[in-house]
Amino acid sequence: MGVSGRCVVTTTEDAVVRVWEINRDDRQSFDKPSLAIDLKRLANATIATEEVSPSKYGASKGFSADSAEMEVASARFGGLGRLGESAWASATLWIAMQNGDIYALCPLLPSRWQPGPGMLSSIKTVVEAKDVLSGPDDELSAGDLDCLKMQKQFSADLQNQEPVIVGGYNDRHQFKVYSRPTRPGSIPKLQGPFQLDPELEDDADICDLFVMGLNADNDEDYTAETDLDDELSTEPGIAGTIICLLTTNAKVHIYLDLEGVEAAWLPRDRRRSLFTADEQFIGLILFETVNLLGEGQEMSTSIPSFTADIYPGHSLFITHDTGVYYLSLNSWTHKLRAELLDPVEAGESFRLDLLVEGAKSLIERPLLLKPSTNDDAAALGPATCVVLDDSDTGYLLLTHINGSQAQAALLDRPPSADTDGDIMQAKIDFATHEPREPYQAPNVFYEAPHFQSWYEDRFPPRQRRGLGADGGEIKLSPLTLDALTQAHKVLSDETRRLQSAASDLFLRCERMQEEFREQIRRADDLAGKVDAVVGDDDEEDAEDEGQGEDGQAGAKSRLRRRLLAAQSRQDELNRRHADLRAKLARMGGKGMSDGEKAFADEVARFQRSILGPEDGGEEVDDSEKPAHELEQGYAGRQVERLEEVKRLRKELVARGREVAAGMGGEVAGASAGEDGEIEGDGVVKVPRGFRRRRIEEVFDALEREEALVKATGERLERLNLNVSLGMV
Repeated sequence: MGVSGRCVVTTTEDAVVRVWEINRDDRQSFDKPSLAIDLKRLANATIATEEVSPSKYGASKGFSADSAEMEVASARFGGLGRLGESAWASATLWIAMQNGDIYALCPLLPSRWQPGPGMLSSIKTVVEAKDVLSGPDDELSAGDLDCLKMQKQFSADLQNQEPVIVGGYNDRHQFKVYSRPTRPGSIPKLQGPFQLDPELEDDADICDLFVMGLNADNDEDYTAETDLDDELSTEPGIAGTIICLLTTNAKVHIYLDLEGVEAAWLPRDRRRSLFTADEQFIGLILFETVNLLGEGQEMSTSIPSFTADIYPGHSLFITHDTGVYYLSLNSWTHKLRAELLDPVEAGESFRLDLLVEGAKSLIERPLLLKPSTNDDAAALGPATCVVLDDSDTGYLLLTHINGSQAQAALLDRPPSADTDGDIMQAKIDFATHEPREPYQAPNVFYEAPHFQSWYEDRFPPRQRRGLGADGGEIKLSPLTLDALTQAHKVLSDETRRLQSAASDLFLRCERMQEEFREQIRRADDLAGKVDAVVGDDDEEDAEDEGQGEDGQAGAKSRLRRRLLAAQSRQDELNRRHADLRAKLARMGGKGMSDGEKAFADEVARFQRSILGPEDGGEEVDDSEKPAHELEQGYAGRQVERLEEVKRLRKELVARGREVAAGMGGEVAGASAGEDGEIEGDGVVKVPRGFRRRRIEEVFDALEREEALVKATGERLERLNLNVSLGMV
């Protein structure tokens, strides 16, 4: 995941992992890694602040148990950054020790990295789903809660970053570059050793490791167009992983990790450094063991190795002294994937038993190697094979033995290579004939005529005059007849060889012309298909077929159908993404009540009354007016409303004062009876307590109105200022 592939991760036998970020403009990047981790120190570390960098070159080292138990055999990343992979697969480094222990580092990232398509959205979705599902009812340990908190920090940092756009001259060649989050930290926690179930029984050591995801491989190229539209990518894939362990006795042990490895870091606080045994060990289930050597075959001293297949799928190559083997797991991986994607409890154990019993990986040996008689070469063994696929060489398997002798095998392309849609069909239509050896002219075209040398050696000069040489007369004699007979034999043999070579050359030229015609015809057919896709053949169809507008409408309708199909697929992806977010929101809490919805509608109406209708609103009467006139009109209406509110305020204040003055000037001798009875001259007397409360309520209402008027005035002043600036 380095920028433009300029990042290299190396793992030494003494368990030191180094991340090199190569920069051709900085020579120091070739000498000093950007990140170096000593796995032995990291395994014993309890907090993130401990020193885990390796010792300097030449420093003395003491003996420890980890020195013998942590001898690295192989390391490999769990993904290639393709669509459909699990969230953390491409950032997980799997490490296999020679004694059989398996460890993982997740996430292992350079300081500047280029995420694969869909990776950021997958990480965000997985972390949010885990956060929602970990409710108060779930009994999570302190270590799991700390791990979830760190994952949320990591995801939030990535979402808040403003990526750097790096690329070429157009948008298609551009991609996003992110910085490694500073929190929780740059060095992940060493997860493992994983518990093998069952453990390896033989005494052989692990010599190589190969990791594949259970997801369906998507062989789409990593393009900038996919990266820049990361939020529209697919959902996270299955978290399961296939781990293949190759031992020195030529056995392949296939393990399954159905839980998946997630990002984890060491805590920064020593008080949180204690965790349970369940957090330490994760189980790997043994699914199948494949023995490359048959019964009676002797063991070799060389180290076998894995090679990935260039075509998508769960297949790989194994290089051994006895040959190069092809191992395919496709016969059962798609069944297991379907079972994990759509689990059904009814009959689950029965189906899994049938899957395990019937699952058998395909093993073939396309290249047979003979044992070497050289002791030195036999100790080294054959070189790890290389798989190529080129238009000139085909699907080629290449290796060499004895240090110099090359061995190769031409393979048939797998069926999956021929089912890649229209693009692969176009490649098949434009395929050339099978490559053949270059033409080499026969030597007969360049040899000196044999007849001349035979004539000079067979007949001396004195006999040549009798055969018509030097203008002499041909004598009819038995000697002349015998000479002509022998000359005919020699000349006929020489002309026959010339005739065969010339006829072969003529046939080759004829075949080459025919192949050129066939290639031109196929290129013309392919050009017609391309024109039909892009719509350039509309006018030609209209002229040739005489259909006029109908011909153009037919070609455009085909293009329109393809666009509608692409848009429907995009809408389906958006709908699924929205449904997932709505489901997560429903799981996180209850919806809005009727009172809350009414309050939200009231706020929206008030906002429209202050700022005017939004773009696309229902009020379209003033849609043709300029923007500054609309804003000035809204401001004028609000000023009128403010003046009306001020007038009402003054009127209410005056009426309140009149009422207060009238109540205070009543005759002191006319006292009110109980409950406001009529006394004296028939005037109704209101109780003093009730009158005081009413007056207080009136003044409170006036204060609230005054505060509202003041706030509205300030808002209108700011609005008038904005309108003035806009007009300027």
